Amino acid sequence: MAPRKQPLLPLNLVEATFMLPEISALLSMSNLISSRTQQLQKQDNDLAIAHQHLLNSHLTSIEAASNAKCKPHYFEPMVVVSWSQGSSYRLAEVDGSLLKLKFAAFHLIPYHPHSRTSIKVTQYIDPQSLTGIIPDNE
Repeated sequence: MAPRKQPLLPLNLVEATFMLPEISALLSMSNLISSRTQQLQKQDNDLAIAHQHLLNSHLTSIEAASNAKCKPHYFEPMVVVSWSQGSSYRLAEVDGSLLKLKFAAFHLIPYHPHSRTSIKVTQYIDPQSLTGIIPDNE
């Protein structure tokens, strides 16, 4: 991420759709990086002054907000691997790496897919890799 740049949201907030190519199969990490690079190139701000902003931010101390953990953070699209009765979700990235944390329903933003095609979770995650991480009762 470029210094002193606001993070680009890879989604359209009005329609809650992700602005990524259609995800119809497992994406490699290089494909995800190239799509994020294309999004960064579409940004209107000039990246040539990033060095000056970096120097200015290094010379000044910025006090962190007390509620920084509560501010919204937007990541990439995730795949729901499992859902428990307590409304916690186990997620995986589109490249197949499983996240160790569980997420509450209010932390997730549902979005409308570009197409109605459905993909089985086993295309992203090897079921053998889930043994011991996700209990059988989930």
